[in-house]
Amino acid sequence: MTLEQRTSLFSRMNQIGRSVGIHFKGGGMIGNTRDAHRLVHLCGTQSPEVQSALVEKVLEAYHELEKDISSKEVLTELAVDAGLDGKQVREWLDSELAADVVDEEARKNKEEEGNTGVPRYVIQNVHRLAGAEDPSEFIGIFAKG
Repeated sequence: MTLEQRTSLFSRMNQIGRSVGIHFKGGGMIGNTRDAHRLVHLCGTQSPEVQSALVEKVLEAYHELEKDISSKEVLTELAVDAGLDGKQVREWLDSELAADVVDEEARKNKEEEGNTGVPRYVIQNVHRLAGAEDPSEFIGIFAKG
């Protein structure tokens, strides 16, 4: 992707984001998200509501607050805010629990789906979109019904 394409994409993301209350910033630290994905898995064993709350908090922390979501301290804070017990979260992050599940999902997405980009959308397990697609791509899929 060229600098011009990145600038255009970021501008479009900001415009769309602001329309729904998201204020993207581009200065966050880029790091390994494996622990964040493991923590999302843990939340999924608790309840869908806790899992959704954590995902929202992780996305906000990275995209809007420019926090380091590869940090165990940041992830613990976010998970506690989402409703998990801090001690349980720290123990989970200090272990390798669900690492195999997360690694296998990443491998599958890369090898079977040919996808390495985020976000990734799977619609009715038939249509797949990777990256920040133009809204017209989604409209085309939804119009097919």
